[in-house]
Amino acid sequence: MDFAPLKDAAVVVCTGLIEDDHETSDDYRDLLAAMRARHQPMICVNPDLVVERGNRLVYCAGALAAAYEALGGEVAYAGKPHPPIYARARELISEVRGGPVETARILAIGDGIKTDIAGAAAAGLRSVFIASALHVAGADGFDEAVLARLFAGHPAPPLAALEALAW
Repeated sequence: MDFAPLKDAAVVVCTGLIEDDHETSDDYRDLLAAMRARHQPMICVNPDLVVERGNRLVYCAGALAAAYEALGGEVAYAGKPHPPIYARARELISEVRGGPVETARILAIGDGIKTDIAGAAAAGLRSVFIASALHVAGADGFDEAVLARLFAGHPAPPLAALEALAW
């Protein structure tokens, strides 16, 4: 693989914003327009629009990808909820375990309903939802009513929900 300056790149791999603590996709409008004029495809490795960092939400690669698509740019997604990441995860699990692992023994954990939980459902995996600030605002946490609202009509709601996950 060869790396090149943006103006010469055959493909742009987007992992996030450069100064994500204060930038938005609007700050990249001119850069994205120049990429579009050069017909450069983008690979977005994290389709989340925002992610939680500490007590804040910051924009993520998915926000740039969405802005690029809005300009007519071509975007391929490599992260959740898209199938390639789940196929690769299954390969790695099989390598570590020394053989295939039954789908029923795999559990996906995440805080994004549209990415983590939806991707797990599409891959046929059970999931655990981490009720972060992405979907559950306020210090009061969450309860069954909040979860029922969040997952109303969801094809495969999570097996469980936790306020946080720490190890």
